Amino acid sequence: MHGMSENLLDLLGGSIGKAILQKEKQEQFLQVENIINGLETQDIITMMNQAKVIYDKENVNSILEYMMICMYSKARENKVFINCIETINHAMANLKRNCNFDMTLDTMLFEMWETVRKGM
Repeated sequence: MHGMSENLLDLLGGSIGKAILQKEKQEQFLQVENIINGLETQDIITMMNQAKVIYDKENVNSILEYMMICMYSKARENKVFINCIETINHAMANLKRNCNFDMTLDTMLFEMWETVRKGM
């Protein structure tokens, strides 16, 4: 589809049905990608303000899956992003165990920011 990032196409996995459903969420996924791209350069407050798009209870699983795809893509450039994948997996597991939604995502974002910053 025209205008979609390579990471978003990876998330869709060639499924036309998924592409139609995700087309309306394309802006949300682009914001997620901007957050990940900014982990290396932005301060924690700016990153947390931009990350409000992640706090979507209905779509959190697809957002976190997309974040993992973006992390794999970023890991090609900088290996420190591999550690962030584990952080996202841990957050997904906590959400499945009904842990506090906001606290789980806050912790995930803080840990990712700290991991990337320490690895620079």
